Amino acid sequence: MWRARARGTFREPSQGRQVLDCGDGVCEVTALVLAARKTPELAAHTASPTQSGDSEDSLAAVQDAHAGQERADGQPSFPLSNVARTRLNLASNHDRSERMAEAAHKPVNYVGVDLGGTKILTGVFDARLRRLGKLKLSTKAERGPAAVLERVARGVRDAVDECDLDFKSIKAVGIGAPGACDSENGRVIFAPNLGWENVPLKEQLEQHLGLPVFLENDCNIATLGVYEVELQARPRHMIGVFLGTGIGGGLILEGNLYSGFNRTAGEVGHMIVQAGGPKCACGNRGCFEALAGRAALFRKIQAAVKDGQKTVLTDMIGSELEDMRSGDLRKAIRRGDQFVEKIVQEAAHYTGLALGNLINIFNPEVVVIGGGLIHALEDEMLPIIVKTAFDCAMAGTTKGIQIVPSKLADNAGIVGAAVLARMRTK
Repeated sequence: MWRARARGTFREPSQGRQVLDCGDGVCEVTALVLAARKTPELAAHTASPTQSGDSEDSLAAVQDAHAGQERADGQPSFPLSNVARTRLNLASNHDRSERMAEAAHKPVNYVGVDLGGTKILTGVFDARLRRLGKLKLSTKAERGPAAVLERVARGVRDAVDECDLDFKSIKAVGIGAPGACDSENGRVIFAPNLGWENVPLKEQLEQHLGLPVFLENDCNIATLGVYEVELQARPRHMIGVFLGTGIGGGLILEGNLYSGFNRTAGEVGHMIVQAGGPKCACGNRGCFEALAGRAALFRKIQAAVKDGQKTVLTDMIGSELEDMRSGDLRKAIRRGDQFVEKIVQEAAHYTGLALGNLINIFNPEVVVIGGGLIHALEDEMLPIIVKTAFDCAMAGTTKGIQIVPSKLADNAGIVGAAVLARMRTK
């Protein structure tokens, strides 16, 4: 049986037809193929398995000769189906096919940015969300929104460059910003820790980078990262709570990120947990964030030291405590500083109260707790948080509910931002 040496193979004829299996589809070639065996002009272009000859030339010759054979009514003698004609055309353009295949295999990468009150963390990820590199810059929020967004753009470009990647391989950028965000229009509505109101982040960052940019609240994005990557999207209902400079959260309900009517849901840091308590950056008093966020803890420690409180922190980092970090609190506790230990325990207690309230309202399968403060003080805080939360939750409603620390730690934000960028560009 005559066969063309092509990328596909000819199967035995069935009902006057032969079929070319093209690998990605099946092309039907009519009796013209059989006629080609009897046409001297075409025979020169055909090849058996032992003959040489380019497959695309053979198929093109069949098509060209076929086009010149007409019946008395002016129609071709052996009309090709549309599918067969398309496949033959593609087969006759080898170079174009190779270029298309090469383009199809170009790497696609994503960038995730976690914009915080004190730092900008940028991660570069491949299409399977494997992290290729990470870069950290200080936020310098006091310089204003325009300067901060220039620093974000610089961080994106530098992170991609450090990975030795072509910037053109970046398909999109996802970014999480603190505070209330209008994700649909890409605006930061209100971010007290940055001092921002109504900032068109998406528009300005796209101008800097020339790439699609997708915005979400930073803790919504961190929750999304934990849910999709760490938990593999298994629980149907999950709450993320993240303790950093401030406190934020995210809600996964019925397997989807829940953003609420005005797309600002998840602001768990602004639940009131102590009526008449310390003033929060949002303007209210007694917010969860004002009692258990890192900035709140640092202010409380600094105020006590000014009033004469003794602590090993002054020996470690100086009397002004200007460069204090979460890890310093852990070191002080392990050196026996009971004052710092009490401050941290109070923060853990308020965190437990907040989680107990959330469990009563949403009854999630999993509560994931993360952020820089938890990453540094997990051993000191988590047991108190879990006990307080379950003590506050309504009796009989907590069976099977888990409260767990995020293994992504401080990387949850950049992972979630990359997840967002990939989801929005599919």
